[in-house]
Amino acid sequence: MPPLLLPRLVEVAVDAPLPNPLTYALPERLEDIVTVGQRLLVPLGNRRVTGYVVGLDVESPPETELKEVIDLLDPLPLFSPELLGLFRFASRYYFVPLAEVIKTALPAGINVKTRAALRLSDAGRRECDRWRELEAARLAPSDPGEALGLLLRLEVEGSVEVARLLRAKPPTPKNLIERLKKSKLVVVTQEAPGARVKVKTEAGIRLACAADPEAVERMKKKAREQARLYAELVEHGALSSSQLRGRYRDPARLMRGLIKAGIAEASRLPVERDPFEIDLCPPPAPARLMPGQQDALAAIGAAIDARRFQPFLIEGVTGSGKTEIYLRAIEQALAAGRGAIVLAPEIALTPQLVSRFKSRFVNERVAVLHSGLGPGERHDQWWAIRRGDARIVIGARSAVFAPVSPLGVIVVDEEQEQAYKQDHGFAYNARDLALKRAQEEQAAVVLGSATPSLESARRGRDGDYGRIVLRERVESRPLAEVEVVDLRETAEADNARLRGLALEERVKERDRIAAERLLSERMQTALETTLERGEQSIILMNRRGVSSFFLCFDCGRRFVCPACDVSLVHHRARSSAADPNYGAPSPMGYLLCHYCGYHEPAPEVCPDCRGVRVFPFGTGTEQVELMLRARFPGARIMRLDSDVLTGRESWYQSLDRIHRREVDIIVGTQMVAKGHDLPGVTLAGVLLADLALDLPDFRAAERTFQLLTQVAGRAGRGDATGRVIVQTFRPEHYAIRHAVAQDFDGFYNEEAGRRERLHYPPFGRLANLRFAGLDGDLTRDAAKKIAGVARRLTRRGEFNEVRVLGPSPAPIGRIRGKWRWMMLVQAPTPQLLTEFLRPLLNAVNKVQLGRVDFFLDRDPLNML
Repeated sequence: MPPLLLPRLVEVAVDAPLPNPLTYALPERLEDIVTVGQRLLVPLGNRRVTGYVVGLDVESPPETELKEVIDLLDPLPLFSPELLGLFRFASRYYFVPLAEVIKTALPAGINVKTRAALRLSDAGRRECDRWRELEAARLAPSDPGEALGLLLRLEVEGSVEVARLLRAKPPTPKNLIERLKKSKLVVVTQEAPGARVKVKTEAGIRLACAADPEAVERMKKKAREQARLYAELVEHGALSSSQLRGRYRDPARLMRGLIKAGIAEASRLPVERDPFEIDLCPPPAPARLMPGQQDALAAIGAAIDARRFQPFLIEGVTGSGKTEIYLRAIEQALAAGRGAIVLAPEIALTPQLVSRFKSRFVNERVAVLHSGLGPGERHDQWWAIRRGDARIVIGARSAVFAPVSPLGVIVVDEEQEQAYKQDHGFAYNARDLALKRAQEEQAAVVLGSATPSLESARRGRDGDYGRIVLRERVESRPLAEVEVVDLRETAEADNARLRGLALEERVKERDRIAAERLLSERMQTALETTLERGEQSIILMNRRGVSSFFLCFDCGRRFVCPACDVSLVHHRARSSAADPNYGAPSPMGYLLCHYCGYHEPAPEVCPDCRGVRVFPFGTGTEQVELMLRARFPGARIMRLDSDVLTGRESWYQSLDRIHRREVDIIVGTQMVAKGHDLPGVTLAGVLLADLALDLPDFRAAERTFQLLTQVAGRAGRGDATGRVIVQTFRPEHYAIRHAVAQDFDGFYNEEAGRRERLHYPPFGRLANLRFAGLDGDLTRDAAKKIAGVARRLTRRGEFNEVRVLGPSPAPIGRIRGKWRWMMLVQAPTPQLLTEFLRPLLNAVNKVQLGRVDFFLDRDPLNML
């Protein structure tokens, strides 16, 4: 008797909330063609779901009846074994299912999801046949009724989704579907409608056969355009209508002629959706490298040529030529036959940046990946990378997973940016995964910043990274001159103006004083001088709206969001970024929640006490814009914040206007400070430099230093010398003092000392365990229950260096109606934190948290 052949088994990460991959048996027809990285359609319960092959020839789990794979969805693997190594690391490190990591790495919309559908049973078909017999004998009623009508529809269409029937107008009654199921006239099946995003096609022609030479000669004499089209078709094999449009007078007629002659055949041809239809700027001649740049490139190039993993940190002042180093490192990787990934914060991914790279690499395909792309655009860009057509990828954080192979270098520009950290779901940091990916694939990593994170700065100083310091701007341009305005200097005079005034008069006078002080005399003079010279200015106010909150002076009512524990912010203009249905306009404007979008008209009287002494407090970008327009009526002023920028197109158009010198003064939040090269800007003004210093976040000083240094770097990047004016109530604070001096080393030394005493990163590792629920008591109890488990774990010997802080209400105690609690876990090393979190999260899964959401944020950057 021949030996029993056992089926080949595969390990599959299924698209479902399961902690571990599952094992499936391969049908014989797929045994020799399935490999790691391919997608499968597999059964899960009574559904069919997408799965990813993550292991071959695995052992069968004991005493388990294995299900068989239904089908293979891809002829090619979607990811390499090296990327699978990165996915497995991320799954273990961030404690998320492997399938969730893989889904994040792949373009959205390609997965297959099953849906419940109705089909006729054999009994249902017999019922339809009986109806037709009656109809033929003219014995059937004129209206077959709802039940029979549905059966006849299923006979024609084959199957209909249940959800479609219930959504229809009028909807199919749910009890009717249940009755037909009970009568066994219909069956419910799980069907896969296919991927949401598919290859885009358009009409075109393919070469069917070669024309005989005599026919070609006749075409050349009598139909020259058709002959030219035929020659082009012979060269390319296929041509789409969009390729011919504009180059031939009547391409449709010419194509019909070739089809009629039997030379070509009509065909649907794939076309790509272009996310950046931009005009390339003429490629500038590569700049002459300064000595510091030459040394940096020599070190990075040596690692690329040796195909060795090595991270580098470039600490370069703004305008020191970091981008030129990136470009030349990429050239070196391409010359070695390897590809490159460039990560940039979302806000910096502008057409200008993409154009600079495309212009430099005119013979290379440059792909772009970021959240602003539509699903189809992202699908096309991703597949161009996967096929190897694009060896250079520029993108936001998810581009760290781009299937570039082989990989030579990863660049992470502005590596300190919080935008690289996802703060929900799979909460990964793209900078950290870039380092891990480069290690897996023996590539170089270049981290660049004028203000590195303390984590990277420490690793550079400890020798873990190759540290490269660029102290000078290119072409020896000087750094901008920085001057400080102490807003406390006028305190005595201002108080004298307010003393003895009645309450209403005091509020009005206070507002006049606030406007005068917010734009100090030195700031106004500098703006005036810059306008006279025809140069541009940036004014930073890192708070949106007109004012921060409204308060009734009669009863003390503070206007807060009913769903969030935050004040409503006063706006005057309509905000296109919020819900468009604002109701009737109010002369006072409206109040808006910046967390959930709730809004209401700004009050003229207090709804509680009917008092009229309702006043706004605080200042935002909208108010600053109004003040500047009143002070400089002839100036062209543009506000840049998320209230006026509705999407990537409006952002790009605004930047284009600034580059074309159609704007004199730019007012905005931190987005105006982020990495943009604006040669016309010679003045940068910061209205309230200490605005964020008192946030309940141990990184508040670091973020303030980074923001001030970055905005100072926007001034004087062209031929004219820059000037920076920093207004503050705390000029002696070390973050402001070192930012004014543009002294990163000085700031690092002071901040590192404070962090080390408190065991905060980079001198320890953190995890933030967040709890959120509609019931505040249940949320608090759940947080305390898990905190109790965590403290019991710390009594075990191997965890005696772990500290548990909390639980406590989150700094913003309620968002979108959910009460929020948090608990911090500190450990000296990432390994110890991993070992501690494993049993703690097992306990979370076993404890009944009820209606409370739980979220683990490892290495958190947002503490609010």
